[in-house]
Amino acid sequence: MDLESSVIPKVEKESPSTLDICEHLLPPIKNWDVGKRYLVKLEIETVSLNQGSMYNPNDKSEVRASFRVLGAESLDDVKQDDGKDEMQEKINGKQAFVRAVSKVADEYLN
Repeated sequence: MDLESSVIPKVEKESPSTLDICEHLLPPIKNWDVGKRYLVKLEIETVSLNQGSMYNPNDKSEVRASFRVLGAESLDDVKQDDGKDEMQEKINGKQAFVRAVSKVADEYLN
């Protein structure tokens, strides 16, 4: 499954939604590049819920909500760290297996 298509909803019209996050909630943002995409996990609280388009308040088919951001975590950092740790565990496991087989073979042949 493509991660991006499972996380980002497909929309037919431009969405005016924006979000401001401060460095104290998500320290990695100070090293991020403008225009690049990042995956972020948010803890949010709904503070208002409205029905009606921002462009046409008479269009009641669209629902809008406002949120307070309570916490944030970069999923890009987690993904990279977990991948490195998992790869190192596999390498260590293979090396331990090769050492064990070599020891048994040595004992058997001598």
